[in-house]
Amino acid sequence: MYGGLQDNGVWKGPSTYQYSTEWHGSGRYPYTELIGGDGMQVAVDTRNNEIVYTGFQFGNYYRFNTRTEERKFITPKHDLGERPYRWNWQTPIHLSVHNQDILYMGAHKVFRSFNGGENSTLSRATSPRADKKATCPTVRSVLSTNRPCVSA
Repeated sequence: MYGGLQDNGVWKGPSTYQYSTEWHGSGRYPYTELIGGDGMQVAVDTRNNEIVYTGFQFGNYYRFNTRTEERKFITPKHDLGERPYRWNWQTPIHLSVHNQDILYMGAHKVFRSFNGGENSTLSRATSPRADKKATCPTVRSVLSTNRPCVSA
């Protein structure tokens, strides 16, 4: 089981753990920290659950191998001369359920990687309009009318 905790990083541990103080005697707490900072979203590769994608605030994401403890920074970077990407406090990530080599990350543009974050490209669905101002209805009006967010 994995979880991101504000101010306390991202932790992993057994889903079968039942609270007790027995670990005090051995000093081996059943949960371990993967990364510090403000823990955020976690995506686990179900083909190999040792591969985990997670990070902390403002788009700082990594691919971890929990067996070897290898970590690779996977956040896309802007090209020299371009404006930096604008990452939100809690950056959305999504690992495709159909092909878990495909990872999506969202800034003010949506990025897609076909190789687990090694390289990312702008998703074709968002790149033409990514710099245009978007106007969105309120949550209440979306829920009642199903109106999508539109670009100006």
